[in-house]
Amino acid sequence: MRQLWRIINLAANTIQTFFPSNESMSTSLASDLRATPVIQQVAEASFRKTQTLYDASCFIDFDNKNRPYTNNNLFSQSISYTRSGRTSNYTHRTSLIDLLTPIDPVLSTFAWTNNASNIRILTDGRCGSACAIFTHFLSNVHKVDAYAVGGIKADQLSMFSFPGGIVSNRTVLRRYYTNAGLASPLEPFPYSTHLGVTVLEIYAHGSATPFEYDAALYPAAYRVGYTTQNSRNRQVMWEAVATHAWKRNSTVMECDDF
Repeated sequence: MRQLWRIINLAANTIQTFFPSNESMSTSLASDLRATPVIQQVAEASFRKTQTLYDASCFIDFDNKNRPYTNNNLFSQSISYTRSGRTSNYTHRTSLIDLLTPIDPVLSTFAWTNNASNIRILTDGRCGSACAIFTHFLSNVHKVDAYAVGGIKADQLSMFSFPGGIVSNRTVLRRYYTNAGLASPLEPFPYSTHLGVTVLEIYAHGSATPFEYDAALYPAAYRVGYTTQNSRNRQVMWEAVATHAWKRNSTVMECDDF
């Protein structure tokens, strides 16, 4: 679970660095998890004992003023969703508890703090996971302009490759059962392999579509075409972005696609 916290905390604290806020959910997205009978079994045994993904006390209850769950209702009172024509049981919307560092007073002295006009994002689209979450917040929530580099002229480019959520694997899932004192329903593979499974989906604010399928949130505002100059020197690329964004004097030509 520590690895999961690190990923989520990285995203939340990066958002907090640029747009500090004490408001609930200011750095978090709603999420849900599958709630099959075997998951409900491990969740019941894990509550307030394991601090793992299936311990409801690690999540906040949207119906109780965003306070941590005081019971296992998150998993025991599941609801049905139909996704891609398939109906399954899921938890109600929730979010992992934020573990934010205190707001540093020095942030108020920076020109970019809470000022989207002084921030720009430059991405080649490989940004993913925690990077995708804070890029989404900066661009789609706080309206920071994003520039994506590469691609084909006139085509929109994505800011990130895959958004956050939580992907686990067979080994970790088996460990959840062991930590809860249960026999895992997942047998080990007879050979060495790695199988990743999405276990927690996230949702953009006000959206009913899981983030990874919410394609309208992906495109960058601008595209920067590669040139023989900027492909060899990132400073040249940043100068082109700065020229376009803030109309500064520069010897660098702006790309036609801005």
